[in-house]
Amino acid sequence: MNAKPVILFAALTLVLHLLLPPPPARAQNHSTADSLIVSIQRDLETLRGKRFKHPVKVRNQSLAEFGRYLDRMLDKQFPEKLRKNYGKIVKKLGLYRGPEITDFKALAKMVMQSQAAAYYDPETKTFYVVMQNLPAQTLQAVYAHELYHGLQDQYFDLQHYVLAPRGANLSDDELMARQAVVEGEATFIMTAWSLRKMFGNKPADSILEMAINAPAQMDATQLMEMVKRNALPLAQSAEMKNAAAALEKIPRFLLETLVGA
Repeated sequence: MNAKPVILFAALTLVLHLLLPPPPARAQNHSTADSLIVSIQRDLETLRGKRFKHPVKVRNQSLAEFGRYLDRMLDKQFPEKLRKNYGKIVKKLGLYRGPEITDFKALAKMVMQSQAAAYYDPETKTFYVVMQNLPAQTLQAVYAHELYHGLQDQYFDLQHYVLAPRGANLSDDELMARQAVVEGEATFIMTAWSLRKMFGNKPADSILEMAINAPAQMDATQLMEMVKRNALPLAQSAEMKNAAAALEKIPRFLLETLVGA
């Protein structure tokens, strides 16, 4: 038995976006959201060389609604025996040496509710925005990440590739590898999109490579220092403040997996 991954196609507020160069800020309101989505979708089509087969549905979701979604998802993905013994498993594997984790579900919900700005649900084919009051540049990066999951789903069926593979009895490691493919590509495209907005055109491969590799080369301590430095300009956002504060409560082995370290 191993420490099974939580499978959620989410854009993580601080862990991802504080490490990215900010695109030019735009005013965010309901009258411009649709046009912003269309604009970002066109950018993604150019970067990826594939067109959206149809627009991705976008909905706002409250934190309470997101919590109920997480309850259903965690119950479905994690058998009760695994949830009950998660703390013992991560200690046995040498991943964690702190106080024993006695409530895995509460920990998983705390991590995702504090860090996930948005997520894409392959079952409903919808991108849900959980944190709607983020700084404009961060929210745009969130849109790019999650809209790209929609594009992936339209061509490669994320439901069957990761969540319910057809005729396949995949191990947890195999599922984690597939999730890494999906999230890695979305993060790559999001980073390329952000750099393109900053420079006005497609970034040089060397710059893109440096931006992609930087987070993966950080350990948890370096990540925390980066967050503390970069959170200051975003202090006007309560959601950013809450996300930064919650990072102190997340076990380091989980924090490192969030950035692919």
